[in-house]
Amino acid sequence: MASPRPEDVAALVRSSAADGVWLPVDGVSMLPTISAGSRVRVFSRSRRPRIAEIWAFCDPTGEIVVHRYRRLDPAGRFVFRGDNVVQHDVPVDAERLIGAVTQVEAEGTTWSVGLATRIRWLAGRLLARIRR
Repeated sequence: MASPRPEDVAALVRSSAADGVWLPVDGVSMLPTISAGSRVRVFSRSRRPRIAEIWAFCDPTGEIVVHRYRRLDPAGRFVFRGDNVVQHDVPVDAERLIGAVTQVEAEGTTWSVGLATRIRWLAGRLLARIRR
């Protein structure tokens, strides 16, 4: 049996995320913002990602990835990258987007991921560039 297409996986999860869906997180690519063993609440969005927002999407193999939106590439695809990695992900077509992360739950504590989180991340990036 053939594996499902990444676009189909994203569409299925996106339809479940209209009212929010909790997804488990594995790996360290989003440290220190999101740690392995956490869960994230994802809401599907009818708009494109905004700079520094954390989104869930499907990679080319259909695996769900939770990373931060960085920019559009020249072809109009979305470029994401984990906070704890140096390389960007393979650009993502709109059909593979699932939705924006709005909350993180780790070790019994839940917090919102919104504008304040984006501003802190952007300020940290600016300070890092100034120090270089």
